[in-house]
Amino acid sequence: MVTVNFTVRHRPVRIGVLVRPGDFADLQKAAALCCVLWGGLYNPVIPVADETDATADGLVRGLQVDLLFPVGQSSEINKFVARYPWLRSPRLSGNDVLIADWHTKRNTVAYLDVLNAIDKYWEQEFKHAAVGSDSACRLVTWDENDTLRHLFAIGFGAYDGALNLKDDFRDAFLKGLRASEVHIADGKEIPADLVRKTTPMRLTGADLRGPGGRFRTWAGGLYFGNAADVADLTAFWNIRASGGAVEFFCLNSTARLEAFAKAHLAYLDSLPQRHPNIEDHIAFFFRNDHDAVLAALKTMPIKKRPLLYPLQGPAANLGSIGHASRSTSPSAKSESKLNVAGAIRNGGCNV
Repeated sequence: MVTVNFTVRHRPVRIGVLVRPGDFADLQKAAALCCVLWGGLYNPVIPVADETDATADGLVRGLQVDLLFPVGQSSEINKFVARYPWLRSPRLSGNDVLIADWHTKRNTVAYLDVLNAIDKYWEQEFKHAAVGSDSACRLVTWDENDTLRHLFAIGFGAYDGALNLKDDFRDAFLKGLRASEVHIADGKEIPADLVRKTTPMRLTGADLRGPGGRFRTWAGGLYFGNAADVADLTAFWNIRASGGAVEFFCLNSTARLEAFAKAHLAYLDSLPQRHPNIEDHIAFFFRNDHDAVLAALKTMPIKKRPLLYPLQGPAANLGSIGHASRSTSPSAKSESKLNVAGAIRNGGCNV
């Protein structure tokens, strides 16, 4: 008699958030929505330029999307969604991720939200902790007109009042995780210690582990770009959504981000080798400004070998990034490939 063993692993629904290309408002809405969803860190943001957008199709397939949800409205997006009837919401009550509560006139989240993660850590970690103890959870705030405000929204996350939610996610984060607030003043340096803190966006990846897959030589890295460029922010989001421990470095705000970036690289350098005979690398992604990237790298010495990844084609087209099989010197351009279709690596909550 043949015995068959199999393992079932549960994960939150992976939502492909559809936006209009180059639209900051759509990207902001996508970030706000993902910030309240458990697994939101790994929901790809998919710009749709036309009904048969090949780049959007690649993200749907490569990142194994379970559901498509448009935050941007256009005829192109509507036609694109119509091509994927099996990725519509299974709910009979509607296709929205947010559902209006008839009594309070506020919205509830239709899918697994981070309040479940907060409840879990409250019971396991913080319920009996001493008042005033440091939980390493941080609610990051910034000035409304900060030039890096869009980067902060997708990097650290924020609970947007425009969602009109029935539950107070901000209050739950602060009290349920015994978190403290950190304000970044306009023009000031980003605190380096935020690299290892749990922010609202990082909380959405709590306790999520990928099933493995083919070996990948890079553990994480930096994305070099412009925080005022929607295309750069979208590409960064989707590289991170594929499971990489990647942070954004704005080439127009080097002084503000240098300490933060160096702290992130130091953390990656400190990680043990994942294979005794295959060297780990640190990846550096960029779309433009090759020379500026090389100049920035000279100020960021690392122990592990660097991999340069120039992204080709549209900003969201990560199909040009294949599996890392070799390293390249920072003095040379790389044509290496890195597969973003792999499973989620590690979204553990640092509490």
